[in-house]
Amino acid sequence: MSGVASVLAVPVIGIAAWIIGGWMIADGMKNKGKLVSRAAGVIGGLAIGLVAFVISLIVMGANDDTTTVSSTPIASSTVNEEKEVKTFDISSDTYIERMNTILSRMEKPLKIQVPMKQLEFSSIGEYQLDKNIKISIMANNGDHRLRGAVISSINDGNTDTSLKTLYLAMPAFMAVMNEKESKGVPFLDIITNLMAGKYPGDVYEINGIHYSVVHKDGIDFFFIRPV
Repeated sequence: MSGVASVLAVPVIGIAAWIIGGWMIADGMKNKGKLVSRAAGVIGGLAIGLVAFVISLIVMGANDDTTTVSSTPIASSTVNEEKEVKTFDISSDTYIERMNTILSRMEKPLKIQVPMKQLEFSSIGEYQLDKNIKISIMANNGDHRLRGAVISSINDGNTDTSLKTLYLAMPAFMAVMNEKESKGVPFLDIITNLMAGKYPGDVYEINGIHYSVVHKDGIDFFFIRPV
């Protein structure tokens, strides 16, 4: 990785860890009330993000030729943690492959590449569709099982942004299910209703999958995770 790419990757990893970590904490405390759970999510997510940020600084500061380390200590350090985290019954690679299959059938075919960066307790990858829209994917380190995904979209009121968000959200929502599971599921309605705030708590669950949206600081965050 070049020096510029390394510098840019550090804050990106920290922010992604903050968003996804905060979301998981907030969701786990939703029975405590919306305000308390979101506050805990922001604070807890920030702590996770800071840890990821520091780890990234250490890892990326090393020489590129010597960044490969033994997998044994990493695997052993994540065994207990990965047992406690809910995951989908697919790997992050399978999820990305499914997304690309769906994208290839669209009017404007697209193939995305999401390199996964292994951190201490999880792996995170991102794909930037444009300056306003991106998807972040989180998975286990050891077995690479998919933990969830987040699509973030700057809500600028522009129709083009909304259409592009829908373009990326559709395959992201669909790819967590296989073809049999997804048959008859109204993905378009689910996404547009989340956008319009038509579901209680901005949450919709189906086939063991939790879809939700959070609006914060002018950005819409669409979450996908196992129930």
